[in-house]
Amino acid sequence: RDPEMWSACGGGEEPPQHLIDIPPSYDPQCERLIRPRPRAEGSLRCVVRLQPREKDVLMHVEDGNVLLLVARKEGKHWRIGADRAFASASALVQLTTCGGGAYSVERVRSSSSRASWESLSCSHETRALSQDLPEVNTMAALLPLDESAEARDGSGREWLPGEAECAAAPERPPGELRSQLHDALVGQPTPGATLLMTKLPRWNPSTDAFELPFHGRANLASERNFQLVTALRGKVAADAPIVLLHGKLDEATYSLDFRYPLSPLHAFALALVTWGW
Repeated sequence: RDPEMWSACGGGEEPPQHLIDIPPSYDPQCERLIRPRPRAEGSLRCVVRLQPREKDVLMHVEDGNVLLLVARKEGKHWRIGADRAFASASALVQLTTCGGGAYSVERVRSSSSRASWESLSCSHETRALSQDLPEVNTMAALLPLDESAEARDGSGREWLPGEAECAAAPERPPGELRSQLHDALVGQPTPGATLLMTKLPRWNPSTDAFELPFHGRANLASERNFQLVTALRGKVAADAPIVLLHGKLDEATYSLDFRYPLSPLHAFALALVTWGW
């Protein structure tokens, strides 16, 4: 601001100015969609739909049917963008199939040596809860803690205007989160990361089936119906809150409800993992 112009307009002392260093690779759209949903805002109810003709998978906010994300499978991997007309080159992240039931979410950068850095790692397996019961699908996921999101949720730190919004979402070098996830599932601590695990169903001998309440968010039985809860050192507490719910509503539509610490991109990616079950 020109000091003379400021004075002529009746201003007093020059107001303080803040300079924010925005990295060249900063993508505001990706940062908005990869940041965790604020804890205070609770759960966001969404739906995921398959478009058979285009073979795309769409994620909408249920209230108002607002399009959030679009996914398209290319080979073994999913490319995820924010526009129905998005091309492969304009994808925001990629859900990469790593083999052996392992998956990772990697940000897509047009020119960066960090193109394969990861913001989430997850694994899928089928488990028999006992010798007499059928196997069930289970998932575990690990994502880095987002310090700027925690700060906005009331940690006490004072952020400069725009600083938290322009901070890069947390990512880890290739393979680091996968290694941490393995450690977490065998009871090791995971400093700086959050572990999510499947909420297991209970067997009902009267109906000869597994049961898990979906609170009106699943109309049909499906092996892709699942819920994720927070876990610690590979263990899930009985009262652990549900942070993601994915339930079949009709043949082409699933509910997808999520809350902190998940972001829209990460919740959608976890739902896409079930397409390989």
